[in-house]
Amino acid sequence: MKRIQSKMEVNEDTVLFMVVAIGAITLDKAKSIDELSTVLSIGKNELSPIIEKLYQQGYLSRNNDLYYVTQSGLLRAMSLFS
Repeated sequence: MKRIQSKMEVNEDTVLFMVVAIGAITLDKAKSIDELSTVLSIGKNELSPIIEKLYQQGYLSRNNDLYYVTQSGLLRAMSLFS
């Protein structure tokens, strides 16, 4: 029997949801790209452009290269459930 390997699709929605899930929702809990890459098990080269796009769209905030979810980002992440 063949083994089916599944890999989670890495896109803006999954990254945003995972950032919320790890609790990076305030400045005091903000994470660097390196920390996010490690915690989310996503390569830094794959993660960086997604994080930058979420930042440009206003879903993440950045302070001294630390990222956390904005109110808009939290609403977008929660909308994935409905």
